[in-house]
Amino acid sequence: MYPSLKVDFEVLDHMMEVNVYELQNLDLLGRRPQYYLEPLFVVYLMMNRDYDDYNTRAANALSRLKVFPAVLEQAERNLSRPPIIWTRQAIDQAKEALDNISDFVVVFRSY
Repeated sequence: MYPSLKVDFEVLDHMMEVNVYELQNLDLLGRRPQYYLEPLFVVYLMMNRDYDDYNTRAANALSRLKVFPAVLEQAERNLSRPPIIWTRQAIDQAKEALDNISDFVVVFRSY
């Protein structure tokens, strides 16, 4: 393995360990509303990165957007008295995400 890939792997592996620990021990699914906004940010990244042709990225992004209501329903069931600062932060992030995603509506209309 190339040294640079080894470093990337180690960083990613550590990040995943931290995520698993936090989910198992800190009740982030019940307290952190921002967690449920991640799919919106992934859609934004998919549309702004040139990893495949635009139509493929748009189709993949749209398929993720279609399941987002279920993610929000899960958030409604899971969240229990999150800290007010996290709630305000999530509201601001959701507004920003919706503003950015609206830029891609023209692309999604053809699907």
